[in-house]
Amino acid sequence: MRRRPRTHLRRRRRTRSNRADMMKFERKRQDSPGPANLPTTKALDLVVRRGALTTMTAIAALLAPPRCALANPAGGTVVDGSASISQSGSTTNIHQSTNRAIIDWQSFSVGAGETVNFYQPSSLSATLNRVIGNERSVIDGAINANGAVFLVNSAGVMFTHNATVNVGGLVASTLGISNSDFMAGNYRFSGSSAASVVNRGNIRASDGGYIALLGRTVSNEGAIVATLGSIALASGDKITLNFGGDSLVDVSIDKGTYKALVANKGLIQADGGRVVMTAKAADAVLSAQVNNSGIVQARTLSDLTGAAAAHGTVRIGKIKLLASGGTTKVTGKLDASAPQGGRGGEIDTSGDRVKIADSAVITTASATGQNGNWVIDPDGFTIAAAGGDITGAMLSSQLGSNNVTILSTSGGGSDGDINVNDLVNWSQNTTLTLTATNAINVNAVLTGSGTGSGLVLNAGTDVNVNAPSSLQVASLVATAGGDVNINAAQDWTTAGSWSFSGANINVNDTVDWSAGTLTLNAASFINLNAVMTASDQASLVATYNTAIDQTLDADGVATSTYGEPLGGIKPLYDSATGTYVGRIDFVNNSAAAPLTINGNAYTLITSVSQLDMLDGKNSVTGEGDAVSLEGFYALAINLNACGAVSATCAAAVTYSSPLIDFLSNGSVLEGLGHDIANLRIAADYGNGGLLRYNSGVVRDLSLSNVSLAYTSGNQIGALIGVNGLFGQIFNVSANGAIDLVTTDTGGTSITGGLVGQNSGLIQNSHAHVDIRSVNGNSIGGFVGTNFGGPANHTTAIILDSTASGDVRVSATNSNYCCGGGAIGGFAGANKSGSIYRSSASGNVTVDTYGSKDTSITGVGGFVGQNWGQFATSIIDSSVATGNVIVLGGNVDFVGGFYGSATNTTISNSSFLGTISAPTPGTIYKGIESNTEVIGVFGGNMDPGVKLVGNLYHPGVSGPSNSIGRVADGMTYDVKSTTSTEPSSGQGAPTSTTAQDAAAARQRAANSTQQATAQRQAVADAAAARAEAVQAAPRVANVLASATAAEAASPSGSAVAATAGKRAVEARAADKLDDRIDIEEPAPPRAPPVEKKRPQRQAAATPAHKPRGAGQGSGFGTRIRSIDAGGQHYELNDGSAAPKNR
Repeated sequence: MRRRPRTHLRRRRRTRSNRADMMKFERKRQDSPGPANLPTTKALDLVVRRGALTTMTAIAALLAPPRCALANPAGGTVVDGSASISQSGSTTNIHQSTNRAIIDWQSFSVGAGETVNFYQPSSLSATLNRVIGNERSVIDGAINANGAVFLVNSAGVMFTHNATVNVGGLVASTLGISNSDFMAGNYRFSGSSAASVVNRGNIRASDGGYIALLGRTVSNEGAIVATLGSIALASGDKITLNFGGDSLVDVSIDKGTYKALVANKGLIQADGGRVVMTAKAADAVLSAQVNNSGIVQARTLSDLTGAAAAHGTVRIGKIKLLASGGTTKVTGKLDASAPQGGRGGEIDTSGDRVKIADSAVITTASATGQNGNWVIDPDGFTIAAAGGDITGAMLSSQLGSNNVTILSTSGGGSDGDINVNDLVNWSQNTTLTLTATNAINVNAVLTGSGTGSGLVLNAGTDVNVNAPSSLQVASLVATAGGDVNINAAQDWTTAGSWSFSGANINVNDTVDWSAGTLTLNAASFINLNAVMTASDQASLVATYNTAIDQTLDADGVATSTYGEPLGGIKPLYDSATGTYVGRIDFVNNSAAAPLTINGNAYTLITSVSQLDMLDGKNSVTGEGDAVSLEGFYALAINLNACGAVSATCAAAVTYSSPLIDFLSNGSVLEGLGHDIANLRIAADYGNGGLLRYNSGVVRDLSLSNVSLAYTSGNQIGALIGVNGLFGQIFNVSANGAIDLVTTDTGGTSITGGLVGQNSGLIQNSHAHVDIRSVNGNSIGGFVGTNFGGPANHTTAIILDSTASGDVRVSATNSNYCCGGGAIGGFAGANKSGSIYRSSASGNVTVDTYGSKDTSITGVGGFVGQNWGQFATSIIDSSVATGNVIVLGGNVDFVGGFYGSATNTTISNSSFLGTISAPTPGTIYKGIESNTEVIGVFGGNMDPGVKLVGNLYHPGVSGPSNSIGRVADGMTYDVKSTTSTEPSSGQGAPTSTTAQDAAAARQRAANSTQQATAQRQAVADAAAARAEAVQAAPRVANVLASATAAEAASPSGSAVAATAGKRAVEARAADKLDDRIDIEEPAPPRAPPVEKKRPQRQAAATPAHKPRGAGQGSGFGTRIRSIDAGGQHYELNDGSAAPKNR
């Protein structure tokens, strides 16, 4: 084999030693303007290895300018339209005779000192220059045209620092366009080139012209100017230029690209026109970037010369930065101001994320005060001192010259939230608007001190105000598709207007305002969980849903929500005090119309004497004639019936009749969460309480330490004697005592802790009223008689209410007791009425003797008599936890939950107390002895009774021992809470563990404070009764007679009475271990609220909540589970099997 000469080896080594240098040279050449057709290092290496040139010769060949280096365009062929190409020295001229023409070029570069001129028929003409060679276009010279020049090169386009372009319009793109689209004026570009379009030179379009740079990576480091025209920088694989007439109006990216990037480091100026910088990522993983660290300017231009001066033509500039699927970053300047006057321009910065640096300057300021708008449109946005998308200081400074709108309308989950975590404070008359798909969380103060400053909050779900005094602006409009939650104290001291709208308005902390108007617009409820105070010139406008649920089942029977209000004002109830925590006070208010509710102006009541005289009659002296009270009235503050401002009375004031005789249909007495304390009524004959008869609406008030003492009467209740067919009672409570003492054989009739007789609607109301009745009948801890009619239970409806006072009925002689009535812990009698989701926790005690006391038709822990007189009586999802105590005599029917039932449906209800009666040892077995029927759950079940669902009682297992007497053919399923074996459809109870016992002890300890408060309330009631007795000597005499008669009762009765008292005390101690768990139902579904949004904005869908009683208050609570005696009872899901805790 022939050996190679050593000289060849040396040449080979020299070639390798210089190859790295050549590669460095090539990389440098690619990064700088130069000849377009330089040979590559691969070609150089091939030449050297073949021995045709020495290394030095090859280098010299590279350094020598080739034939086409930075020459004018070469190899041009006209493929459509008509045009001619000529070259003269350093100038290339294209003469075009048709409006459009297409030229394919082998290369299109312009060297330094070179010029390319396009001569076109008009400024509306366009020439497409397509490079079909492989080299990028480097423009280092000049291009001039009176029309539009399109330069398409998939290898890239570079305008160097020396480049000057003066054209009617310019499109430089690495994406291709078809001949047919171009000739038809459809500017649709597509391609997948990774090459870039870069401008470092000076590109200028004629006034009203356009400049568009399109590709995967588009960057401006020079100057681009199109006064009154449009400038677009766009990154994507499919891009369409949208024209309106001959003007470029927008750019749409139909398909994103990999590593999409648009950047401006120089100047982009389109005064009186628009600038668009947009990029779109190929998919969700590959993000796009739109960055501005330079200056983007589109100022407003006012043309006040020539013919236009008469019309005052104003050209408003628009700037748009959009990163679809990526991040828009602004560190430079965006200027759409109006320095010569007129309205400022529009700036839109959009993307999945938008980041605004503190170095950025954004302005739409106008010299005449008509500032423009800056829109920030990300998927989610956070204003924070650190780690957010913009700082509070930066936003504050920009509000000095812009109306700012932050839209978070495309994101989901937390990406759809707007979070204000940093102080924002501005003094100009500008407006900050926050619009979110989901929630707006105000965690820091927003203060606009300008007299025309504004704040607008639009949330698809909730608006959460979590920072104190955080909404200090001249005008606030907050709209939520969900709830508005005011979770921190607000104190608005300057005149202004504040408007909140949402499904529910939840006031969870204090709100004070001393001037201006506060508007609360709830699709459902206004929940008052704290005190609101309007003083001086402040006014309140409130609206809510006044509709009532009218749902019937397939058989036309009312459902368990029938009659439930779908909206209203709901103050938070404090069961420990029997009053409301939330309320609305009007203090020293001098506003002309301080309160408007649902369009009705209300008269404010500031004293009990004013309340007493509303119907024209003085209830103390009896002077005047009572008339029907009509109109709209509201309590302005808490009232004291004794005339004192403090909670205690300096001197007792006793009324002889109800303060209001009759509230007419359509009229409203609105308590606004206020309390009327120390109401005392004493008379020979009683009828009513605060009101005698109601056909209107009474709502949102409490009666504390009320005392009624009557020697006879009918239809008596602490609040109302009779709630008529059209009467409605919402969110009312009473605590105190009612004493009914008479020696008449007829006794007193139909008495309830809150209402004597109900034929209307009562919801979310509470009675903690102890009732002592001598010779009375139809006595209930909440209502005496719930009296309905035949029309499908559309009357006499009680929902979500409680009775916690004790009921005690005794006789004064052996001739008569109770006038054919019934006694129950919640209702004395339920006649064709409906009671849902309610409870009774007080003890029911009957102490009678003699031969005629069998007229008591039923005694029960919840209801004495449940009688479907006109239509089926219904009790559903209710519970009795107090004891039933019969101390003597004969009573027809005694039951733990109900006494007697006929034509009745009782479902999903429980009795969790105990029964004591004169037949010890047999009371749990359902006996019938001496005309006395006793059952653990019910005393008697006549035809037409349905006991269905989950019915529970303690003590024994098996339904056969639950009902004292059952008519033939009746079926029922009453379950024991002490069974240790799981039955069908029930969970198996477990034994109590040490941990459960500890938890029970802790619950008992937690209950001590509440028990103390209750005992104090009882003591206060006793004191009130004593004062009432002093004011009514006749009543005192009767009480003394009753006491003497009781002492002279037959042998054994005193012992029984003592035993009964001890049983009551024992039960009070046992109740410390009991706990009732409640579940707040969801708020009512709010109807969709239409909002005007920008067309490009994604619709923010409100997350409405299911209909219910609202949030944040004690109302609307449904009894779901009960803890008693170490056992846990679930009532909400059709399974109430006990579970040990």
